[in-house]
This record gives sequence, structure tokens and C-alpha cells, in this order.
Amino acid sequence: MQPDYIIEVNGVEGQWVNGEWAKLVKDKTVKKLQEIGYRVVTRKYCLISRIDKRDWLQIILNDDLLADDSANWKDYYRRNYSKDLICVPESVARKILNSSGENVGYVEK
Repeated sequence: MQPDYIIEVNGVEGQWVNGEWAKLVKDKTVKKLQEIGYRVVTRKYCLISRIDKRDWLQIILNDDLLADDSANWKDYYRRNYSKDLICVPESVARKILNSSGENVGYVEK
């Protein structure tokens, strides 16, 4: 269930979820979102995220974590570091692949 406190900031409709600004996207298809690397990080809040930086692994390593290029660390980055966070309708969130176990890395938009 999506929270019902949707607001607009600088002309972008979105909401604050767990201290992060999540913009709302309604015009992209599920297939297109998955092609550019988006994966569901929480179905409860209908949030999807992608690896937003080419050097994502180095960013994790800079925090003294012993990360590698595995799916688990890609999921960790999407959930904890990515600033490309989008709130989608619940019907879309149900169709996007889950972040955990997905080995999709950085994809150019």
C-alpha cells in the first residue's frame, strides 16, 4: 500500500520515504524500467531503485566493506546508496523484478 502523502517539490511530484525523496513515475512501462536497471527494493512502499553510478562498487569499498560484484552487493547498493529512487503504482511494483538476487549492475539511462 502506498502512503497517501504525495507532495510536489520543484515541480516534481513525489514523497519522502524513510528520509529519502522518491519521485513518482507513471509514464514508463515495466519493461522499460527493467531495461534501464530498476528493481523493486520495497513492495510495501512501492519503491524501485537502480545502480546509479558506474563506480558503485568503489563507493561501497570506500566505506570499508569487503564487497564484490555479486548480486547481493548490487542489491545492497540499490537499497542503501542509490539516489535514483522512484515510487511507482502498486500494480507496477508487483511486476518489476525484486532487487535481491538480481545480478543487473549499472545500466546507462
